[in-house]
Amino acid sequence: MQIVMIPANIAREVWPDIVHLIKLATDENDGRYEPDDVLAEVEEGNAHLWVIYNEERGQADAAITTKIIQYPRKRVCLQQFCGGTNMPEWVKQWEETVTAYAKACDCTSLELVGRRGWLRIVPDVKQAATSLIKDIT
Repeated sequence: MQIVMIPANIAREVWPDIVHLIKLATDENDGRYEPDDVLAEVEEGNAHLWVIYNEERGQADAAITTKIIQYPRKRVCLQQFCGGTNMPEWVKQWEETVTAYAKACDCTSLELVGRRGWLRIVPDVKQAATSLIKDIT
């Protein structure tokens, strides 16, 4: 398994190979983002794109975006979008990679936006809030 942060200036080149993975995540965000919006954030430098490449299968198993967020009282690394397959094979290595990255960026914690199932998969996390959405159109 190889985990790579894709430089913003070549994100568009790898996009055709991983857009279907990002779409898995954007399909779960109540219409706030489409995959092209995610690519734009990466290209503008507002998010980082990571690809988890499975060398045995010769394909990407996951695509993930992160952002460094400076809140008034703490700095965090936000995992905003994650779409993929074969998660048990890479989730531990991903957690180690993103934790090291966050520490190198002087973050004090990781924040994850995702489905409730992440609570079962990632150890030592707590649910800090619940997002409620009401369509008013």
